[in-house]
Amino acid sequence: MLNNKTLGLALTTYNRADKIISFLKQYETYSELDEIVITDDCSDDYNELIKEPWNSKVKIYNNEFNLQAYQNKLKTLQQIKSNWCILFDSDNFFTRDYIAALIYEDIKHGLDENIIYCPSAALPQFIYRHLNDITIDTALWNEKHETEGCFFNTGNMLLSQKAISCLLKNFENDSIKNPYVECKYMSYIFIKNNFKIKIVPNLEYNHAISHDSFYILNSHKHTEFDRTFNWFL
Repeated sequence: MLNNKTLGLALTTYNRADKIISFLKQYETYSELDEIVITDDCSDDYNELIKEPWNSKVKIYNNEFNLQAYQNKLKTLQQIKSNWCILFDSDNFFTRDYIAALIYEDIKHGLDENIIYCPSAALPQFIYRHLNDITIDTALWNEKHETEGCFFNTGNMLLSQKAISCLLKNFENDSIKNPYVECKYMSYIFIKNNFKIKIVPNLEYNHAISHDSFYILNSHKHTEFDRTFNWFL
């Protein structure tokens, strides 16, 4: 719980049952989380996920067909009832220090429903601490969305219910199916609708890159993907 606010966790997963089961066993012990919603995107290993004896705050849904990353995130967010929600990828992991950083941010500044709260590091590869405490508005987005493209593609952020509603109302492009583009597109939607993006000091998590991930398998296409994203702007 964040200073008398309810806190949910939205997890999306696809063929990562081994990882999400391990991580979820930790998450369900975090007393700060009021609900945990997982949407499995028509995985081959879904049955492995649901046979575990999860506690009552864990809710698991299964798509009848594969929606792909962006639409699956929207579907998961639709199920969140809490005031605030951590939207997180299932193959990454955060400790209670991640939540402690959010609690400190709330105590120090107060959470603003018009701000998206983003991590300062995805360890060990991606470090954004040079952006700590910077709040990105439209002007800074226009300046930094190319030079800080990796940051905008990170995701794993804290959203208010107002921000969730914005995403659900502004899904404009059915072609957002590329995992390399979808987090950047989400950031773009927020900026376009007058939200701001803030990098929170000490909001850090462990970032895993699997050998069979989209990122690795398509590393030779990253420049092409960046051009695809810039087409939307």
